[in-house]
Order: sequence, then C-alpha cells, then structure tokens
Amino acid sequence: MADSQRPGGPPELSRLLEDIFEVPERPSIGRDEAQRRVVSKVREAGMRGERIFLSDQLVRRGALFAASGARVAFPEGDAYERSFVALVDPTPEARWGHPAFFVFVPAEGKAETKMLETLLPEHAQSSVRLLPLLPSTPPT
Repeated sequence: MADSQRPGGPPELSRLLEDIFEVPERPSIGRDEAQRRVVSKVREAGMRGERIFLSDQLVRRGALFAASGARVAFPEGDAYERSFVALVDPTPEARWGHPAFFVFVPAEGKAETKMLETLLPEHAQSSVRLLPLLPSTPPT
C-alpha cells in the first residue's frame, strides 16, 4: 500500500500535523489541580464565587467563543496557549450583563493563574464544555 493511502497519510504529513496541533499527552497539571488553583484564585480575590464552571479538558487559545460570536481573549503569552478555563459568576442572583470572570490555568502549571473580567452571559456554545465546579466557594 502506498504511503499516501495509509491511514493518516504519508509520514511527513503526520509529523507536520503533530507539529501544528501539538498538545501534550500529559500536561503537568490535571483538572483536579486546575480546580484547586481556580478556587485559590477566587478566594485570593475575595470573591464568594457562587457559581464556578471549569472546562472538562484543556482549551486552546481561539477555541472559546463569547455569546457575541467573538473569540474570548486569553492572557498574553505562550504559557496560555493551552489552559483549563473557568467561568466565575460572583453574583448569580443578578440577571444579565453583570461582571463575571474567566480564570485561566496554564496546562504546564508553571505560569501564574490569571483572572480576566467579562460580562455574563459571555460563554457561547462551542466545542468547549464548562462544567459546574462547586455550589459555593466562600472565602476563608
């Protein structure tokens, strides 16, 4: 069978695709550690964090869309190319258009966990699933 007809195509194509879409097989942190860092960041900011939603997997820059259809801005820097992303709603009793926060936990865990302000509802349907994290995370 010719290389071009093999599953995955020629070896050069497979290597090229791996280079372009490189995702670590095992990031240095998992979802449990990402959860711990999100909760720590929320507490550090002095928020109650009544509703927290965390991605079920790493999110690549450009894969998360706002309700307007625009891509959600990630923090600057290569460390945030792949991150666990949390959406924190500090005032769930408020209706639409109130402040909320995205929290970005880098996949390799060496860079700082960052929080960026947004408005709720901000997360639109995309390939990113944000799952409820905790019913309440009161500050300590």
